[in-house]
Amino acid sequence: MADEPPIKKAGVEEKDTELPPDDSTPELNDVVLIVKGQKFSCSKTALSENAEFFKEKFFSLKSEDTDKLEVTLEDPKAPEEFDAFLKVINKERCLSDENVEGVLRLSILWQAPIIEERCLEFLTIYSKMDDRLKFDLAIKVNSEALKKRILSGINWMHDLHRMIPSDRSTWDHATTNLVFEKTLELSGWMPPDSCVNIVYPLAPMPMFSRRSHTMSSEPTPKKIKMDESTAQMSFDNSEDPHDIVFVVHGKKFYCSKVDLAKQSDYFKSMLFGNFTEKDKAEIHLNDPDTPEQFEAFLKVINAIKCLTDDNVEGVLRLCDQWQAPIVKERCIEFLTNGSKKSPKDRFNLALQFRLEVLKIRVLSELNTIEKLHRIIPADRSYWDQPTTKMVFEKHLLLTGYKPTMDTAAQWGSKALDHSREENRAQLLEPPRQRFLYADLLRHARQRDRAMEQQ
Repeated sequence: MADEPPIKKAGVEEKDTELPPDDSTPELNDVVLIVKGQKFSCSKTALSENAEFFKEKFFSLKSEDTDKLEVTLEDPKAPEEFDAFLKVINKERCLSDENVEGVLRLSILWQAPIIEERCLEFLTIYSKMDDRLKFDLAIKVNSEALKKRILSGINWMHDLHRMIPSDRSTWDHATTNLVFEKTLELSGWMPPDSCVNIVYPLAPMPMFSRRSHTMSSEPTPKKIKMDESTAQMSFDNSEDPHDIVFVVHGKKFYCSKVDLAKQSDYFKSMLFGNFTEKDKAEIHLNDPDTPEQFEAFLKVINAIKCLTDDNVEGVLRLCDQWQAPIVKERCIEFLTNGSKKSPKDRFNLALQFRLEVLKIRVLSELNTIEKLHRIIPADRSYWDQPTTKMVFEKHLLLTGYKPTMDTAAQWGSKALDHSREENRAQLLEPPRQRFLYADLLRHARQRDRAMEQQ
């Protein structure tokens, strides 16, 4: 009844080491396992030697099933699935394209590495499934080993593209990362020789994180254009109207509480919340590295055009710590349209301060695979899942991946009502690619706003 053909590896003599079925040697069996009403007479020792799950179940002092003569198993989906698992333990040739998924799933769930290896060997040598079906199976049962084996056998980019489905929403971070690594390998990416990889930690939470509701009725400030004519404005004149003085490394800044509270939740809590600072006339700030950094932050709040490639990182750090979304948007606008930093440097800033919108904008500028390769570091362990997915999708576009009509529907392109061939051509045109990134940009903005509201 075995579906697997008795194929032997060339040059290797395979001895038949099959054990007799459990029910033919009742003296060795000491437990009855029940699966969906069907009983299986088994040996606790044989099961525990092959699966960590049964070792814990039958021989752990904490287990309630140690002394039971009958135990019900809920993990197998059908008796046939568990029967095949037992036969593989006994080295019987029973694996087929129909039952290998269930046996592999149980071997991973029950931590049975020997059984898992036999399933992987069957899928690699004997199975008639194509690579895409095998890869889908690996994702379904969460087998990282099978994913790696399938990808290791792919040597051409078009073969890899055929295996990638249009809808990758079910892929986890590990799967996306594995396929992304393979696309980099096949496209000739090489780690930059002079690349210095920096792991960017999450920005520290501000000291005044509890929000105050004393100004909850305050309307959200509207965006205004940056004023270049008042770039020389200063905050060190004590004669200017002010109601609070901040001291940064010995330098005093005369400011307005309301103006700061409108732009920053940090100052809103500090100056109008239940904190001792709200009654002080002078407050020392330790967050800015230099007085010039704090002055640039104040100027950006007042829509003064002062951002440069030298000070934008410092301002971004302050607005991230002090929860100032409008200031962050103005920094993003500068890095998009006014900065002379390389795409790699701007992308690293976007990673450091979690600027999803800036990531999208930088990627949209890269129109060749060589340019994209320059921003990819050797160590990507600090990349989060959205970043990896974003760069992976861009890499697919630049390596000629042709999305099917399912992908078009996924992006909401119902306006394309021409023939299938015309639709496919429109999907690959630059305007269509710009539409995809505009859509991504809108989602990134929504994500940024949601993160700021948390």
